[in-house]
Amino acid sequence: MKFSTTALLSFAAVASANWNSPAAGQDLKIGEKFTLDWTVARYFKESPGTITVLLSNGDFGAGKSATRLVDNLDYKEWAGSYNATYNTELTANPGYGGQAGAYQLVILETFNGYGSPAFEYYTLDVNLVN
Repeated sequence: MKFSTTALLSFAAVASANWNSPAAGQDLKIGEKFTLDWTVARYFKESPGTITVLLSNGDFGAGKSATRLVDNLDYKEWAGSYNATYNTELTANPGYGGQAGAYQLVILETFNGYGSPAFEYYTLDVNLVN
């Protein structure tokens, strides 16, 4: 019985996410707008929440600092296939003292997972250019 519970919890923690825009490795011009288009598939007993988008100068998972680009962005579409799509225009702003180079876009997603709040994060490597 313990094995079944562990397997179920492990399965529930995995979501499928698609970065529709920008693309991995894409050049974003500092100070100019770009489109964020991101879709996440939730398990049928979960429901989408909001996302916060950060721009990190380096590997976010290694504790690098980040600049917040948008906070508590709500989804635009909730399809019957359990997909939530988030879409907005953001400005590539690396923050005070930020320079061109390799960055990560970070999405912090909050959602309702089996009746309690849950959290996951996703990253995408991009390049900031002048």
